[in-house]
Amino acid sequence: MTPIAAPGPLILLENASVAARLRARGVALGALPGESEQAWRERTETALCALFRDERDGDSFAELHRLGGPCLLRWIESLARGLRLDAGELLQDAFVNIYRYATGFRDDAPRSFAVWSRTIAGNVVRRARSRRREASLEALAEARLEPRDQHAGPVEEALTEEERTRLAQAWMIVLSRWLEAYGQLSPREQHLMDLVEVRGLSYAAVAEATHLGLSNVKMILFRARTKLRQRIGGELVAAVGLSRAS
Repeated sequence: MTPIAAPGPLILLENASVAARLRARGVALGALPGESEQAWRERTETALCALFRDERDGDSFAELHRLGGPCLLRWIESLARGLRLDAGELLQDAFVNIYRYATGFRDDAPRSFAVWSRTIAGNVVRRARSRRREASLEALAEARLEPRDQHAGPVEEALTEEERTRLAQAWMIVLSRWLEAYGQLSPREQHLMDLVEVRGLSYAAVAEATHLGLSNVKMILFRARTKLRQRIGGELVAAVGLSRAS
């Protein structure tokens, strides 16, 4: 598959099908007059997210993850500096929310994805920081966050890269199951999940914005999350059963 090149070094769209669908939507794959490499990247990320929002296909999301991931990771690292949090894990959490709530994405401006994704990442970091403060098992947390061996040899590096590839593939499977389960929620449940999980509003703020009682908001969100857990958990249990049987 021939990569589609854009101006500037190492800026590529690797999936020809995604590139063709962007062209069909009127997206310029090359740089516009006077457009910098960063501006091209941000505009292309926005177009990719809008494509995924409208078509819900794994290829456009994978391309969005590949193109937008490094910049979003650097943003997360700047927010999490000194907090002893795993920036890579936080990045995955941020993309989980991007995948879940893409229906609420609005591509009003070339930098829309950069602004939206940083808002989501900021909320992810904030929640992770709160969880860490509240954690009572400090030893367990430190074990999970043990720093990577900086002197790993080529064999260890190859194994690590293989693990990353398998993890990315597993994430895509889990995310597709989540999308199916999320689509079965009512419009009101989806709207409240978006307000809390993506925009980071408190329950009280959501109650005020939606003119619902606070207890009603909590109950709706509790039921929505229960539905998601039951649907995804049931499918994972079934998958494990089939794997063991085979």
